[in-house]
Amino acid sequence: MTPPASSSPGDARRLLAGAGAGELASSVAGRVQRIVASAEQAAAEVHRDAESSAQEYADARRAAAEADAERIRRDAEALVGGWLAESRERIDAFTQGRLGRLAELSEGLVAHAEALEERMGSAAALRGHVDELVQALAEAAREITRERRAGAPEVRPLGGPLGAGPAGPPAPRGATVAAPLPPQRSRADANA
Repeated sequence: MTPPASSSPGDARRLLAGAGAGELASSVAGRVQRIVASAEQAAAEVHRDAESSAQEYADARRAAAEADAERIRRDAEALVGGWLAESRERIDAFTQGRLGRLAELSEGLVAHAEALEERMGSAAALRGHVDELVQALAEAAREITRERRAGAPEVRPLGGPLGAGPAGPPAPRGATVAAPLPPQRSRADANA
């Protein structure tokens, strides 16, 4: 018969006196096993709680990091979108300015050619005027090249729609604009 488990020192002495050493060893071993099992169970619960807490913390940190990354991405997209819109506006204004300048040059050249055609009376005179036209084209090309090499002019926002400057909108396509004729040069100057 196994004596009841006790936890006091007096009970342990009575067990030693009243029972054999084998029964005592078996009783102590059973008690130790129960304590170890209880400790292992408690350790497993603590381990599960720690893992659960660590996972919850990691999930919360990951969610916060993802939210920060999304906010940063949205802010960057908004900033880049603003830069792109401003750049497009500046490029459009610059392009309109260049197109206006080319239109002016083209219209001037057309007007010059028409004026030359009206004034021509002979083949020799025609050749001289054609040479002047070619020189005017070459000068226009050199001027455009100089302007291009000098760098793009500062593009300032326009007060009205694109293409409208202080003198108003550009002349409609196909309109004839009078341009001053270049000074007349003698044939000797043209051949030099």
